[in-house]
Amino acid sequence: MLLRNSDSDEVNNVSLEIEHLQIDFINKNRVTTVSTMILASLFLYALLQPRVDMLSFTIWLCLALVIDSFRLYATFEFLRNYKNNCVDYTRAKWHIFIGTILSGGVWGFVSVILLTALDEHSIMLVIIWLIVIANASTTTLSYIFRYSVVFLLLVLLPLVVFLPLQSFIVDTHLFILEGSIIVL
Repeated sequence: MLLRNSDSDEVNNVSLEIEHLQIDFINKNRVTTVSTMILASLFLYALLQPRVDMLSFTIWLCLALVIDSFRLYATFEFLRNYKNNCVDYTRAKWHIFIGTILSGGVWGFVSVILLTALDEHSIMLVIIWLIVIANASTTTLSYIFRYSVVFLLLVLLPLVVFLPLQSFIVDTHLFILEGSIIVL
């Protein structure tokens, strides 16, 4: 079916309006989600730092807090501009995308740090923690599906890659753990 120029413009306008609504929905929930991520990183650090006591784990926490501070700043900027009816949606979309990459990367990096430093019971806690973080992100980023997939891959791929390197993992355990990660 061929569209006339006016029909094509109308479709483009609707698509743009839908994209703006997606960005609106993400940013309106973002204060809560980013605050939760801050609490999650602080809790994980407080729980595991006595067992790990590595400089890289402290650096991870600092990076997570800086990234989440950027995400909060971008959210508050969006909300202020939204209230004043002057949102730059291109910039807002880039803020969400950059925040997604940085946050997913820092959460994926924690598995690289912790898998080599913890015993098998603590590693299970880290695996569960990362699965919860990954699943929670799908609800907040689901309005822009690509971003949700990017976050999931950044968080879980390092876990899937580094998990087989652990000495206590045997073939059956690896299959069950990685299958659970993928399914969840």
